Amino acid sequence: MIIHFFFVFFLSPFFSFSFSLFFFFWFFLLHIDQIEQDLLPENQSKIENQPIDFDLPGAGQHYCIECAKYFIDELSLKEHKKGKVHKRR
Repeated sequence: MIIHFFFVFFLSPFFSFSFSLFFFFWFFLLHIDQIEQDLLPENQSKIENQPIDFDLPGAGQHYCIECAKYFIDELSLKEHKKGKVHKRR
């Protein structure tokens, strides 16, 4: 019985895929409420006018509010907004 359990959950070829999907969706579902708070008009203006922070990509000046990601430059942000990842969000 223990060997069967071990095979099904750890040696199954679908384990890594299902495990990855679980953590992928868990990560995004965890932060949905925070992103909704960022989309409020009073918070959105604060996020768009952030002070310069050199620890963040692009000094924190190019931020996608819907995806909660920083980008290196304005071109990268525009390309991201045209892409599939942003549109799914």
